[in-house]
Amino acid sequence: MIVKKADLLHEEETADLITEVMPDVLCHLAWSLEGTDYRKSSQNMDWLAASIILLKHFIIAEGKQFLFAGSSAEYGNGNPGITENDRSEELSMYGFAKKLFVQAAECCCRTNDVIFTCARYFSIYGPGDDKKASAIPAAILSLLEGKKFVCKAPYNIWDFVYVEDCARAAYQLVEHECAGSYNVASGKPQRMKDVFGLISELLQCEELVEYNTDSTAFSLTADTSRLREAVGNVCSTPFREGLEKTVVWWKHRYLD
Repeated sequence: MIVKKADLLHEEETADLITEVMPDVLCHLAWSLEGTDYRKSSQNMDWLAASIILLKHFIIAEGKQFLFAGSSAEYGNGNPGITENDRSEELSMYGFAKKLFVQAAECCCRTNDVIFTCARYFSIYGPGDDKKASAIPAAILSLLEGKKFVCKAPYNIWDFVYVEDCARAAYQLVEHECAGSYNVASGKPQRMKDVFGLISELLQCEELVEYNTDSTAFSLTADTSRLREAVGNVCSTPFREGLEKTVVWWKHRYLD
């Protein structure tokens, strides 16, 4: 496999890479998620601009299909069982930037006879995710260190999707030349209290997890029927199985 690198925040490097490779298909998964406040960061505007430039050069190179890693943040506060057609005006800067790019790209690709696919990912988890500010990695690392972990919002409900399922979904969406937006999620809600309870069970340290008594609940889960109709049940990894693999990965990373 040949790997070529370019800084997408610099248009000249982007243009040179696309001109050299001349790809028929481009999967654009890059975006900055650094720091705990990435959803508010002005860097999201830089990545919006970089994404537009990347698409521009892909179209100039007569590419055929452009897949973009969208986000459930495009739904804002969301609702249970949200569909691709649902909309929200209460967006973070991150969600707003992603949504703006999707809208611009759909129009641009349609005009230039390019297939545009938005894989709208929900809460991705699994081996390789070392963002310590994220809920699952933060809990696993804290418990491995023998520290108390406090679940601040035990009744929030999220839709977690295993990382390998995400990759499989992207591949199938490209393989089937699927146009439009698709929720990439398990479609199976997980209450945060249960998530952290399972992590502590797998690490055999249930006594280290504490739960806030706040009973308020936020829910953002996906209706995945459009994805399943297009490419089948590609996001099928059972949550416990995926979490077991994630815990093993962190154990090796932390203990080795």
